[in-house]
Amino acid sequence: NIIVDANGNVKVVDFGLAIIENSSPEWEDSFQCLGTPFFISPEALQGEHTDHRGDLYAVGVTLYQMLTWVIPPDNDAAPPSKLVAGLDTRFDAIVRQAMRGNPDLRYQSAAEIKRDLMAIFK
Repeated sequence: NIIVDANGNVKVVDFGLAIIENSSPEWEDSFQCLGTPFFISPEALQGEHTDHRGDLYAVGVTLYQMLTWVIPPDNDAAPPSKLVAGLDTRFDAIVRQAMRGNPDLRYQSAAEIKRDLMAIFK
């Protein structure tokens, strides 16, 4: 849930679920899955350790949806340029890297995604 206001400012209006650091383990254990399924990283869905790279996975899904108007069914979805005629194929590489199944192969920081996106708009 991302909106753009009348001045062109981007706003995140729905953070979905958030867990407070040092929150009660009993509360966390009461749920099997937290979040919007298509935006959850593969490691989180498998109950493995997650970190900030899971958020970068969600950024990749969001970018895919913004470019194509389609939520990708998984991290092996068709490249965005196959769904949108004339779309710069450099977006394909960005989405692919952000949505890699292995977090070690994903972008390691939001700055890396920003760098690659900015290269398209120069």
